[in-house]
Amino acid sequence: MISDAGKEPCSEDCAAGRLLVRLGALLVEGICLAPSVCDYAGICGGCPWILEPYPWQINEKTDRFRALWRGQGLGEQPPGFRFHTIQPFGLRDRCDMTLHREQGITRLGLWDRDRSEILDLARCPQMSEPLAAWFAAFRSIIPPIQFGNVRLRVAPDGTRGIWLDFPNKTIDALIKEAQWLSALAETAVVEVGQRRLPLEVEGGSVRLGEKPKPRPWFETYIGERAVPLYCTVGSFTQPGYRANHVLVDLVRDWVEPLPAARWLELGAGIGNFSLPLAAAGKQVTALEMDPLALAMLARSASECGLAAQITAWRGNMHTQAAVPAALISDHDAVFADPPRSGLRGFPQFLGATPRAERPRYFLYLSCFAESLTVDVAALGKLGYRPQRVVGIDQFPQSKHAEWLVLLQRD
Repeated sequence: MISDAGKEPCSEDCAAGRLLVRLGALLVEGICLAPSVCDYAGICGGCPWILEPYPWQINEKTDRFRALWRGQGLGEQPPGFRFHTIQPFGLRDRCDMTLHREQGITRLGLWDRDRSEILDLARCPQMSEPLAAWFAAFRSIIPPIQFGNVRLRVAPDGTRGIWLDFPNKTIDALIKEAQWLSALAETAVVEVGQRRLPLEVEGGSVRLGEKPKPRPWFETYIGERAVPLYCTVGSFTQPGYRANHVLVDLVRDWVEPLPAARWLELGAGIGNFSLPLAAAGKQVTALEMDPLALAMLARSASECGLAAQITAWRGNMHTQAAVPAALISDHDAVFADPPRSGLRGFPQFLGATPRAERPRYFLYLSCFAESLTVDVAALGKLGYRPQRVVGIDQFPQSKHAEWLVLLQRD
């Protein structure tokens, strides 16, 4: 169970629980006074619900999820439904921002709610303190470019990183000019372009390295022990450490007691869940299409002594050639953390496996309730019945949340 100090308990789906949530407004009203928390409340597209009381947000998210659940014919109530809250602000240790220069004015921030312009954000309450400090430092040295995107990240050890996703012409000009990139490299680890190549500075000149240089930019958890995960600044990870610890703990708490030794993990990425699954005594086949992510997963697994329990399998979970029936039938359970588009063709591949050979359990994690409920309905046609459902408020001040569903085959 989750027992970290400061983590709020779940709100039960019952009349008493909902009453407590509403009464909780009296306790959190002070931190829900949006204008005192954010200068851009009501206009920034990053937090469209920031003007709503936090307890209202929780009720809205859970009611909306129930409506989607019913809409797919899954029943009136998700079984064992619970919802975890963490804190309403400060959960991000990485952020993605857009740079836009117009009429001599450079803006760094997010789109407004109407997506008509980029808001120049001086600060953001969703950032952790280390990330907010890095964001403020970068704002003081913004480059005079026309347009581009940046990802700022703070590693567990406090190292600052930045990924510059700029047009090639802009990158070439900055490399030729050299001065701004040299100054940036003194402040943070710099990656450039879609290939996330490292910036190298030598003798006043700058150039791009030939291949990415992974570092322990993120971490996963084995109980209370943090385990480093190698990746690049531009790699996909969960937004922050605190919410990720909640997710990983929940997954492991659910997985550990199941009588399922062999797990097929779809979209394993850099191993955020692969390592905790292996640490729970499971054999894991990590399916991932990005070879760099698989290489980084292997390095992380090796350094924490779990390499023998994880088998890398390169392939796209949405392509039947990459997920043959023999691979599916060789496992007792499936863990999936797909993109927002969901499982897409995977239920069809699963259906091509003889019923008795299909994995007994299916654990599904998603930040997009729409595709998740569609997929749960598709899995239901293959004999999988939902056993437990939990929501985790990883994205406060918005309509989104993380959802975890455990299914078992008849």
